[in-house]
Amino acid sequence: MSESIRPDPPETLTCEDIRTSMSPDALRKAIEDHLRYSLGRPAALLEPRHYYHALALAVRDRMQQRWTETTQTYLDLNKKGNWSGGGGTCGARVICDVVAV
Repeated sequence: MSESIRPDPPETLTCEDIRTSMSPDALRKAIEDHLRYSLGRPAALLEPRHYYHALALAVRDRMQQRWTETTQTYLDLNKKGNWSGGGGTCGARVICDVVAV
């Protein structure tokens, strides 16, 4: 008996993947989602500026994710005593500003 070979199911993207993944498919889906849900414009009324705005929001999502991860890394290092928050370094100032907010 020969078994039929079935292709793997298409990879589905989770909400988190769509928000922060760097893959072209995820970025395209994120832009589409921002067009529909963030801007709320009917497809017939979309103009180039709406696509630009949706792209900017999708890029911001990715930057925010990385910013949050970086901040958490510095905070974790500070808890362990491996990172000095003093000395007037730029990184220390940024972390202090984020924590103060």
